[in-house]
Amino acid sequence: MIYLPLLYNKERVTEKLKQKKYDDIFLRNRGRLDDLIAFLYQTGILARFDSIKSPMERKPEIPRNFLHYCLCLKPVVEAGSVNQLPSRLFEDTDTLQELGFTIEEIKDGFSVKNKEGENIPVNINAFYDELERLPEAETKRFFQGEALLLKDKKFLRKKEGIYALDAVKLLITGTKKYENFGRITYRKNGELIKEKGYKLVFIQKVDGDDYFVVAAVLLPVNVHESTVAERLVEEALAIVGSSAINILLFDRGFLGGKLFDFLEDKKIHFVCPTRDDQHLTRHMQGLHRTGEEVKTTLEDGTILAGYDHLIKTESCERKINGVLILKQEKKSRKQVKEGKEFGFLTSLPTSYSSQIEKVYTLYSRRWKIETNGNRELKQGWYLNRFPSRSWNGISAHIFFTLFMFNAITAFKGSKGRSLTERGIISLRHKHFKPFPNNHMIAVTADKYIATYSLGELVTLFGLPPPSGKHHNYRWGRLPDGQMALFPPRRKSLLGD
Repeated sequence: MIYLPLLYNKERVTEKLKQKKYDDIFLRNRGRLDDLIAFLYQTGILARFDSIKSPMERKPEIPRNFLHYCLCLKPVVEAGSVNQLPSRLFEDTDTLQELGFTIEEIKDGFSVKNKEGENIPVNINAFYDELERLPEAETKRFFQGEALLLKDKKFLRKKEGIYALDAVKLLITGTKKYENFGRITYRKNGELIKEKGYKLVFIQKVDGDDYFVVAAVLLPVNVHESTVAERLVEEALAIVGSSAINILLFDRGFLGGKLFDFLEDKKIHFVCPTRDDQHLTRHMQGLHRTGEEVKTTLEDGTILAGYDHLIKTESCERKINGVLILKQEKKSRKQVKEGKEFGFLTSLPTSYSSQIEKVYTLYSRRWKIETNGNRELKQGWYLNRFPSRSWNGISAHIFFTLFMFNAITAFKGSKGRSLTERGIISLRHKHFKPFPNNHMIAVTADKYIATYSLGELVTLFGLPPPSGKHHNYRWGRLPDGQMALFPPRRKSLLGD
């Protein structure tokens, strides 16, 4: 038998329903968006939204937390822009009810001035206004508060771990004016490159499977990332604990004696790649030519050499060790030319073969920040798709995105949810798909399928319209954690 797909045709299916001839009727699958909302409730992450202080002079008709919820959930429901929220989230009335809003608010809108029934439940401009209104310090505090909560809830463990410090460009194009953006010009392969925009510098956990971002700062793209390295480490330690960062990995853009000494004061080891023009690199190359080194060969044929206590680098009191790559067996990696060997600088010991291999292997973990940080945030989380051209709006977009990135990281981790998917795109496609609209019930008839809201089916089946007695009730939780519908005034049930 040949099975053909059922075509969507609401007119034909409705005709069959009126004739009381249909093949099947069933609820559409909501996936695990329900579970995510429940998880945010249970962990206290959702309560963090109540801490946001929106500097609005008059009493707003639209609940501020509605705007903040939607802005944070935007990438989860695959809304690459604020303009996609109506089709991606507003019509998913169940999720909005679970977040605490009534069906009356969702269907009729929050504003009493909205007599025409348009822009339901809010005018989309309310999001843009709110983004510009929220100060950078406020949205950053919101992000940091969640990180502290995740540590207190033991999602983000205090034990000594491996973290990476990195920077990612967030570039803009066109002629529209953005606030506080920077410009840079450089040459690449002989070509003159001009860029404008911003730069996100952040610290991310890279050991284990939980890639939490623990500190971040937004800069104009022309400001060098090394200028905020110490500040970010301080911010990270304030969140994860003074001894939680055992090893910090970073690229050569942060390389400098001042940072090396700062990390020694904090009892943090480091690994970073060498620069071709650096005297420490040339020093190791000289030691290699005279044979003053400890060599080791890895299982894949890669040959390494270790060097203890190199000559001091400029403005650095810390003792620096090094590793040179003499032969790179993997063809996908940068190949080594004789006399131009490269490798790593580190504070870790390099006296024995096992120690040399450890340094080499450790730095490979920094690639996790490329796949689970830079690439994931830009491609899956739309980090470089700014919903605003103001500095406040861009900052809010960045910190709301990082807030939700950490929430999802906790949700899909071993402690939060035993999900095996990695990355927001696969997770979203398999679990978080919202309804294209509020039609929750699917009906098949003959060769066709259609979807309906419950109200439409009630009308088609000839039942009277609902009384609406509980229309204004909200979802909430009893003290024992059980879900329940509450009337507008909860005091009558909870006594609070």
